[in-house]
Amino acid sequence: MTINEPVEFIDPLKQSERAHALTAVPATIGLAEAALILGIAKSTAWTMYSQGTFPLPVIRIGTRIRVVRVHIQQFLETGEPVTFESATASPVAFEPAARESNAG
Repeated sequence: MTINEPVEFIDPLKQSERAHALTAVPATIGLAEAALILGIAKSTAWTMYSQGTFPLPVIRIGTRIRVVRVHIQQFLETGEPVTFESATASPVAFEPAARESNAG
């Protein structure tokens, strides 16, 4: 090995944090976060929701309004409004990060 050769260093802690962050992603997000991803104002998202024109299906859990992440991804890929029926007809693959084996 010479001084000019690059050395690959993988910090196991950072790698572990990244893997955890990928697997810890919730399946649903709030309407405000969905608005941020879609690039619209929160007030616009709430108005669209209340008028029934929000382009994604929403789930009401108690007093909370949630949007399924996969539906947002499908909307961004197709540009077409998503309904529960269209989301199940052509689902977008959502695969959590694979866990690494600790068996050397």
